[in-house]
Amino acid sequence: MLTKLTRALERSRRFQTDLLTQLQEPDFDALCSCCLETVQDNPDTAIIMQQLLNRNLQGVCSDHAEALRHREVGTAAFRRHDLSKAAVAYSDCLHVLDETTISGSAAASHVYCNRALVLLQQRPPDKQAALQDSTCAIACDRANCKAWYRRACSYEALLNYSAACSDATMAVQLSSGTQHEDGVRLLQRLQAAAKLPVSSSQGANSAAAASITADAVPKIPPDMAEVSSLSKPASECMLAVQNSKEQGRQLAVTDDIAAGTEMWTEQPYVHVLLKQHRKQRCSHCLKPLPAQACYSCPACPLVRYCTLHCRQSDTFHTPGGVECGVPWPLLLPADVVLAVRMVSKMSQCSDAQPTESSCKAQDSQANAEHVRSLETHWQQTSPPVLTELTLLSTVAALCCCQYSSGPTSPSAGSILTALLQIHVNGLAVVPAQHTSKNDRIALAVYPTASLMNHSCQPNVALAFDGKVLTARAVEALPAGQPVLHCYGPQRGAMITPLRQQQLQQQYHFLCQCRACEKGFNLTEQATVGLQCLDTRCDGLLVPKQAVAAGVCSVAALPSNTGSGCCSQCHHSWSEDLQAASHPVWQRLEAAQAKYQHAVADLKQEAPSMQALTAVSCLLRHVAEVQSQCLCSTNQLLCQTWNQLVEVLKAIGSFEEALSCCKRVLDMLHSAYPSNSTAVGYQRLQLAELLRHVGAGTEAEDEYAEAMKILHLHFGVSYAVSMHNTLH
Repeated sequence: MLTKLTRALERSRRFQTDLLTQLQEPDFDALCSCCLETVQDNPDTAIIMQQLLNRNLQGVCSDHAEALRHREVGTAAFRRHDLSKAAVAYSDCLHVLDETTISGSAAASHVYCNRALVLLQQRPPDKQAALQDSTCAIACDRANCKAWYRRACSYEALLNYSAACSDATMAVQLSSGTQHEDGVRLLQRLQAAAKLPVSSSQGANSAAAASITADAVPKIPPDMAEVSSLSKPASECMLAVQNSKEQGRQLAVTDDIAAGTEMWTEQPYVHVLLKQHRKQRCSHCLKPLPAQACYSCPACPLVRYCTLHCRQSDTFHTPGGVECGVPWPLLLPADVVLAVRMVSKMSQCSDAQPTESSCKAQDSQANAEHVRSLETHWQQTSPPVLTELTLLSTVAALCCCQYSSGPTSPSAGSILTALLQIHVNGLAVVPAQHTSKNDRIALAVYPTASLMNHSCQPNVALAFDGKVLTARAVEALPAGQPVLHCYGPQRGAMITPLRQQQLQQQYHFLCQCRACEKGFNLTEQATVGLQCLDTRCDGLLVPKQAVAAGVCSVAALPSNTGSGCCSQCHHSWSEDLQAASHPVWQRLEAAQAKYQHAVADLKQEAPSMQALTAVSCLLRHVAEVQSQCLCSTNQLLCQTWNQLVEVLKAIGSFEEALSCCKRVLDMLHSAYPSNSTAVGYQRLQLAELLRHVGAGTEAEDEYAEAMKILHLHFGVSYAVSMHNTLH
């Protein structure tokens, strides 16, 4: 949406002159001011800002009429005793209600009560969620006697009779008629369960009820508390920051660390959930949302939370804040939103006045100073990229100043600085099993993890439980060893020239790690190579010309990746392969088209057994063609075999699936380190297939080897969960 403004900046001689000046001596505030002066009179600027700040867009603002429709659906489902559908409908209703208005708050109170009843009646009951819902109902309308009654029932289900009696007393005092009688019966039942005399309990409960009106929010249970209090600090692992001329600032261990050691855990300094996961994950803790009862921002439907505690703990998206009820956080890239959050948090930390006894405040200040000192590598940023980032930062600052003018509003220059820091130091939060960028859940900045340098064959693994990062050693680390994490594709997932190119473009360095030092050797060439075109030769070759993705390699190969010469007979096939009509290209392109057709068929909802059988035949043909043209360890062939394994499992052809799975494992062993997760998950799949064909002893051995690898990367709890899943 900013393309026209970017072109205007590229055409502006004054801005480009200013830009070149910044590459010598940076003044990002001045650069952003020049950007604003250049685009502020452009008619497209007003249109874009109107789009970014439009509070009337569907999905951005509350919708009372839509909320009422959802409530009716929920009520009808409840009457049919379809509790699951009722809970979802009530959640949809709350999602579009504005709890900050008088009418919306009153309506929300009743819907929270209804959902709490559903949660208590379902089997098994979700008692804790019902307690949270009834608490929200009270917060929305303290005069709602049904809310106090519902929370009393929730406390009763949790066997907290004292709190239940207090709430039941409030329900009795606020109610009349039938509701009053129900409240009295509940109170008597609770008093009997708590073994309290009725005469003495009334006065005590009245006093308790009076006190509870001052604070309707219950204490957060220990399992819902912030994980930071349970996190293992980096200082316990004897980590130190080193400075070297070659590597710059880096993190290293000061003691010997055994393989599999959990080195540290930490919360992100700032994070942002990627927009494609808004409806599936909590915006605060990043964990999956419950299927039936989740929470939204009280004022807008832009974010969802898994618990009331997460909603209360979110300091970034606040009701009425700069991100609330406006579309710019969805329309601008996630790294821009993260940069705004980073600047705002550092500003809040600078303005805070921590007491001497406030260790948490002091830690926060230290984290802020550390994040502030992160590298930007602005000198290596190309002018076109810097132009785009400057425009994004300027636009983001304009969005923020609409709601928080003055010193609290982040400046465009500070956002640009943070954006450059994020590009170099940000981490993608990913699930345990991830295969591509599409698996990313969130973008975050972690104070300690941001100190790690890169290796394409890392010695630590990062695992995420929601937003909490845990770093584990995947090999023994002697004292003084740098702690190395992989910024992008690891060895095995991508060939050395492509890895180096990608790292150079984003992080501005030429990687010379232990994996890259080996260069583009024969083992790696085989993962993207063709068989020699002379059928009498057993050599391989990598084409010299550019090749599209999916033809002889999973990723596209730029020109000059290979020499076009056979590794064994040394004949040059470059001229032969230059022609697009060469038979090998025609066969491979036809095979790729069939592979794409097979994958598309698999994506259809619940494909029939007949369709799956047809797909398996198609994939066998693709694998046969690729086996005749590509090296035996080519990644593309590995991908086809792996897809065939999944289809064969679905149709029950376990013997053939086992044979294909072993081929894939052999391919992975040739390309990846033996302790990589790619090998671990494949061995796990092999164990499952061995069990299906009755090879129990061999299956257990394979399973044990897989667990050793996965334990290195994810720890005992993940290995136990995998064991429970498989057994």
